[in-house]
Amino acid sequence: MKGLSVLVLAATMLLQLTHTAHAAVITVNYDGFSQGKGRISQSLDGVQRNSLAGMYDLTVKSNDHSFFEHDPNNPSGIDAFCVELDQFLTTKGDVDYNLMTGLDFFHDSHKVDQIGRLYTGFFHTLAQQTTQREQRTYSAAFQVALWDLVYDSSSPDLAEGRYQATSSSPSGVISLASNWLSKLGSITSNFNVFVLQSDTSQDLLLVNPATNPTPNASVPEPATAALFAIALGFAIHLRRKQAKAGVVTFLGK
Repeated sequence: MKGLSVLVLAATMLLQLTHTAHAAVITVNYDGFSQGKGRISQSLDGVQRNSLAGMYDLTVKSNDHSFFEHDPNNPSGIDAFCVELDQFLTTKGDVDYNLMTGLDFFHDSHKVDQIGRLYTGFFHTLAQQTTQREQRTYSAAFQVALWDLVYDSSSPDLAEGRYQATSSSPSGVISLASNWLSKLGSITSNFNVFVLQSDTSQDLLLVNPATNPTPNASVPEPATAALFAIALGFAIHLRRKQAKAGVVTFLGK
């Protein structure tokens, strides 16, 4: 597996931005699951559903990438996770998203902090897996843990609350996600959380490492070049391209 490549926006650029809240528009195209996917039996508010879970591979179509460190094999690629189970992901063609801070999207600083802790403690383990099964298990487990934090951040527990997960393929996804959730209390978040929001496609979550553990401010209104820099700066590369024909690309129903 190719090494982990982190897209980090210079802190000096952030200091140059104004304080007026503004949503950047980013155009992306879905390319598949970065590390394969798992199938999860789960429920939200008592409604049972089977969903595909894993990290998405997206190509950004609307930005100047010269501002960023990037994987030379896919300089316009970013990875993201689902944060909206009730909406299908648009998998054909380009989709325009609004870039929002996690705080502006969730309106819940505790939820944002918990998500940052999950990334800080365990996201790096996805890049350490070498077999296809391990990659699928860890990628799906991270998505399941993230769903639980999105819908039940006050009391993370996959066996109770609004969101519950009961079984998975491959096996081991739920126990791994539960183990991660149980350890969040001892972790300090070192990530900024951002969301790609759309009214017509599934909302997606991105992060970038934080020099300050809690800088969850609104996205400012910068000049165009700086705006594009933010759009990709808050994403993480985790590359293992596996060309697979006929991949089912729905999630959440």
